[in-house]
Amino acid sequence: IVFICSLQDRRSKLELIDKNAWQKLAAGDRNSILYRLEFPLQSPLPTIKSITVNGNIICRGGRPSAPFLTTLTIQHAIYNDKCFSSSLECPYNIQQSPGTFQPKPPSLPPPIGDTVLNTPEDSSSFASPCPQVFRYELDRYGDWYGLISVPNPYPVVAIDIRVELYITAVSLSTKGRLDLVNSLNEEWERMRTGEQYFILYRLNFPVKSPLPTIKSITVNNQVICRGNKPSSLPLTALSFQHSLFNQKCTSSSLDCPYNTENGQPIRPRPPVNMPVPVEEPSTTQRPPPPPTYKPPPPPTRTPPPPPPPPPPPTRTPPVEETSVNTNTKCGFPVVRTNALIFYGQDTAHGQWPWHAAIYQQKGYDMVYNCGGSFAGTKTIITAAHCVTKDGKILAPRDFTVYLGRYDLRNRKEESSQEFDVSRIFVNPFFNSSNFQADVAMLVLATTVLYTTNVRPVCLWNQRDISLESIVGKEGVVAGWGLDENGNTAQKLKMVKMPVVTQETCLWSHSTFFSQFTSNTTFCAGYRNGSSVCNGDSGSGMVFPEVQRDGTQIWKLRGIVSNSRPNDDNKKVCDTTNYIVFTDIAQYLEWINSLLI
Repeated sequence: IVFICSLQDRRSKLELIDKNAWQKLAAGDRNSILYRLEFPLQSPLPTIKSITVNGNIICRGGRPSAPFLTTLTIQHAIYNDKCFSSSLECPYNIQQSPGTFQPKPPSLPPPIGDTVLNTPEDSSSFASPCPQVFRYELDRYGDWYGLISVPNPYPVVAIDIRVELYITAVSLSTKGRLDLVNSLNEEWERMRTGEQYFILYRLNFPVKSPLPTIKSITVNNQVICRGNKPSSLPLTALSFQHSLFNQKCTSSSLDCPYNTENGQPIRPRPPVNMPVPVEEPSTTQRPPPPPTYKPPPPPTRTPPPPPPPPPPPTRTPPVEETSVNTNTKCGFPVVRTNALIFYGQDTAHGQWPWHAAIYQQKGYDMVYNCGGSFAGTKTIITAAHCVTKDGKILAPRDFTVYLGRYDLRNRKEESSQEFDVSRIFVNPFFNSSNFQADVAMLVLATTVLYTTNVRPVCLWNQRDISLESIVGKEGVVAGWGLDENGNTAQKLKMVKMPVVTQETCLWSHSTFFSQFTSNTTFCAGYRNGSSVCNGDSGSGMVFPEVQRDGTQIWKLRGIVSNSRPNDDNKKVCDTTNYIVFTDIAQYLEWINSLLI
């Protein structure tokens, strides 16, 4: 809905007129379902931008010629209580009845065991070719994923696993991901004891229907599972890789002696001979990395106590360094502190280990410019206006990124890491006039070393990108912005800010916020002086999430984008007004496509 003047003090509402609509839907009633839409203002009346039902646009209106426009989205959903949304990927949202066309639910693989699950398609094609290594599992959200069991390769204390999938879907719904099921440090310590057990990996599929099938699973260059090529066309092969190795090495290669418990290289063994099905090359396939040494199979008996570790290198690493170099759990700070306090309190060093300081070359000096959030292995997410000028992207050589920084005036902080920038991506819909799509990604020239003070943040869950899920909740923003005295903070500070509804934000100052808010932004703040300010642009707003194992991680949801200027000093923000954040949950597809 598009409206062209300030909102009156009332809420818009979209609701069913017939309270028995659910029963009629389930009974196959073909009559129209009526909704009542209450407008957020009475004059002038809003006009329709679009009406979308189950992903299909059934009505589209023309754009008004007014100079200022604001788009407001109002949503209503009804679905089966056995589902988590109205998505047709949940089979309970589909009533199979004769004479009506219904999409087919996703193909379900049979469980591992004696029980056979009856499915609408031939489920035998989804059976695991290696049940002891790979099996399909169903999570609490009703989504299928792959569970992979890898035997402890001790005395090798490094794992490089590569999983290749056959995919018959036309397009990918997500990026897919291969991760350890248990914590990284737990697996690392357990591997080194020589215990005979299985290391578990979870593979989130890039498509939900039809489910992918296994092409091969390779661990330390030995194929431990191989599947047959499906007969379906078109066919795509995708590869997922995960590595775990000692921080003194640059990879999981056994050429590095620290990747074996006794510190000595292991002679390679020939790969396991397995029958290879005759197949034609798939339409697209990522080439595997060049082979390295192949470790022996896990021992059949408990190994003797390991010999003393090799002598340390000449330079002893800092105490805060972790023992593993890659795939650290995201959003999980090692440093623990007391509860957060308002009004921009000092932080503990390492409390927000993903926060980045972005410096820009200005004349002959490198000057602090913006904040950012470290994600993946070498990517910084920040605001687009931090890396552009007059709508044009600045050169990567103009920027330097620091991770692990705490005191901006201490250029020699031992815990900090300095990086050049190799590439800059700005969202193609970025508008430098109204700050829409104010999100950019910086690719660092070298891979980041994970330490206690440098760790990646988690991205938001694509299953729940609605604004309603965070309205009323408090997010945390860290930064070196201006303090209450107008000076740039020397040490990293943090502030807790509640997210408000779009209507509340617009009503607070309609002239300003109607220009800079949309369905891809959100507003937050207490309007009491505790806020982010100049210099905090690009910094991330994160929210805590408790995991099934009881641990808490932090997920990135917003980027500091814009604020109303102070009436007395237009160059300084007004902390008595809300702050506009770019809602990165609305840009996850673009972010995931470029994340490294």
